[in-house]
Amino acid sequence: MRMYGFCLPRQVHGCVLCENSNVPATQKLTGAAGHSHKKHPCNYCFVLLVDINADTAYDIENFHLRSDEEQLHHANCSNTARTEVACKTILDEHGVQYSVMNEVPGWMPM
Repeated sequence: MRMYGFCLPRQVHGCVLCENSNVPATQKLTGAAGHSHKKHPCNYCFVLLVDINADTAYDIENFHLRSDEEQLHHANCSNTARTEVACKTILDEHGVQYSVMNEVPGWMPM
């Protein structure tokens, strides 16, 4: 049988995701730094752990959200890094590491 220009049956790979988890599990799934990371406790914004209790961290001028594209870029850099030290450096500087979920088409970590 031909359908959409392909002969069927054809091997198809798919993924269905319904992610319901707590914060530590979600951050592990998305490749973000853990909620107790020494610098990046949040994978949605750029607030630092040292500033988390300061009012200035949440002012309109200082509060910035992360982008999916930036997260995926740094995760890919972590995946292609040659050493564990390079991966740790990316995690410490950007708060993200590689996750297998980054391979899913259309996946946006935020």
